Amino acid sequence: MSHLQTAQTLDPEEEDMDYENLPYDVLNPGFNPDDEDVYDTIPEDVPEYMLVHEAATALSPGYIDMSGAAGSGGCVGGAEVEPYLLPHMRSGCVAPYDVSRPVRLHQSDTEEIMRCASTIPPRIDAIPPRIDAIPPHGQTLPHRQNIQDMEMVEVGASRPSMDKKDHRPLQLRNIIILILTVLVGVLLGAIAIAIYFIIANGGGTDTPSTTTSQPYTTDTTSDITTAGSALPTGVLTIIGGYTESATDSYYRTYTYTIDNDLALTYTGTGDNATSKVFISGYAREGSMLYLVGGGDGNPAYSTAMMYDGDTGVYNTSLPDTSTPRGRCPPTFILSGSLYVAGGQYYDNTWQYPTSMESVPLSGGNWSPHSVTLPYNVHSTMAVVREGRVYIPAGYSSTVGTYLNSMISWAEGETSWSASHATLNTGRYSHCTVLCGGYMWVIGGWNDTRLDSLEMFDFDKEEWSVMQPLSEGLYWMGCDCYNRHIILTGGRGSVSGSFSDTVYMYDLDTDSWHLSTTRLEQGVYGHVSVIF
Repeated sequence: MSHLQTAQTLDPEEEDMDYENLPYDVLNPGFNPDDEDVYDTIPEDVPEYMLVHEAATALSPGYIDMSGAAGSGGCVGGAEVEPYLLPHMRSGCVAPYDVSRPVRLHQSDTEEIMRCASTIPPRIDAIPPRIDAIPPHGQTLPHRQNIQDMEMVEVGASRPSMDKKDHRPLQLRNIIILILTVLVGVLLGAIAIAIYFIIANGGGTDTPSTTTSQPYTTDTTSDITTAGSALPTGVLTIIGGYTESATDSYYRTYTYTIDNDLALTYTGTGDNATSKVFISGYAREGSMLYLVGGGDGNPAYSTAMMYDGDTGVYNTSLPDTSTPRGRCPPTFILSGSLYVAGGQYYDNTWQYPTSMESVPLSGGNWSPHSVTLPYNVHSTMAVVREGRVYIPAGYSSTVGTYLNSMISWAEGETSWSASHATLNTGRYSHCTVLCGGYMWVIGGWNDTRLDSLEMFDFDKEEWSVMQPLSEGLYWMGCDCYNRHIILTGGRGSVSGSFSDTVYMYDLDTDSWHLSTTRLEQGVYGHVSVIF
C-alpha cells in the first residue's frame, strides 16, 4: 500500500478510528508495538492532526533542520515531541520517503514544526502559511515543487516525482570546464616545448667547443659541396691517387655502383685523367667535378681540369693556375667562379702562398683576388654553405704547426673571418665533407694517424666529437650519400699505407661499419666522389 493510499483510509472525522492498531513499526526498526506506554500517549480525541507524509511534503523535506529531534533540545525536539512520533524522527531531517505510512501529529507539534520551518532560508517560500491549514482528506494540497504557481494536487491522487534537483546542467558545465582546462594545459605545454627547442637550436655568437657525442638528426641543405658532395646519385668514382702497384694510378678512374643497402659493386675503369691527380684540390657543381693543382709540393701542379660525372669524360678547357699549388689546396665554387687558395710549392725554396685566385666557370683566365688568407694553409679541404666558404684545420707553414682553427669568407667581404669555434683536435691531411647540413672532419694526421670524427653545427657555432673510426686514417677520400658518409682508402694504422677499405658512417645512429666490398686496389691521396 502506498503512502497516499494509506492516507485515504484515515478519516479525520471518524471518531472511532482504532489508532492503537496502527502498525507503527512497519519501517521503524526498533519500535516496539507491544509497548503500551507509546499507545497511551496518543491523544485519541484531538481532531487537530495531520499526516506526517503530507506535512513533510509541504515543508520541502530534506531542507528542515531536525538536528535537535528526539529530545536533544533543538527544533521540534525535547518534550515538545509526542512519543509516538519519535520513531519517525531522524537526526538531520524529516524525510517522507523514510516513512511508509502516515502518522498522527499533535497540533502543538505542527506548530513547533511551523515555527522551526519559518527560520529556514532558501526554500522557505515553498512552505504554506500554516501547516495546520492544510485541508483534510479529499481537498487539494500545494505541491512543493511548483508552489509559486500553486499547482494543486489531490490527496490520494498521483503525485509528481519528488526527486532531488536535477544537477545535470551543473555536471555538464563542470565537464566542459574540465575539458577546456586540459586543452589549455596541452596548448601551454606545446608552446613551452616549442620555445625550448627554439632556444636550444637557435644558435648564438659564442664559440665554445664540446666533446659531447650527438647523433645527426636533420637534413637541412642541398648546398654544393666542395670536398665532398651532398647530391649523390649512386655511382662512387675514385680518381687518381697513389697505389703500390700501378704506375699510372695518378690518372686512373674507377667506378662502383651503390644500392640502397649501401652495397658496392665494381663496374670498371673510366677514361684516364689528362693530368696527374694526387692530393689535389677539388670542387663540384652538379655532375661537374673541377680538379685543381696537387702533388706533394715538389713538384706541385698548376693544372686544372673538369670531369663530367654523367658521361665519364674529362675536359681540359680550364687554363692552368697562375701559381702552382700542391698538397690539397682549398678549392671551392662561389657565384659561378672557381677559387683556389693556399697550398705549397717548391721553387728553389719552399713557398707557402696566402694568395687566392679565381676563374669564371663560363670561361676566361685565372686572376688573383685582392683578399688573401690570414695565414698560409694546405692539406685541408673547403666546404660551401649558403654562399659562405669554410676551411677547417690544415697545416700552416707560416704558423709552423697543424691547426685547430677554422676560417670563413663570403664574396664582398674584405677579409677572412677567424671568429669560429676551434676543433677539439688540430689536424691536417684529413677529409672534410658537408652532409645533412653539418660539416664533418674525419681522421687526419697529428703526429699520428687520427681516428676522430668531429661535426660542426653552423647554427650553434660549435664542434661535437662523434663516434671515432676503428682505425686512424689520413689522405683518404670521402663523400655524402643517403645520410651516410662514405670513406675510401687512405693511409691506415690497421689497413696499411695503401688502404682498400670502405667505411660507412650513419648520421642517424652515429655509428661506423666496414663495407664487405673492397676497392680494386689500395690507394691514398685520391679524389672520391659519388654522382
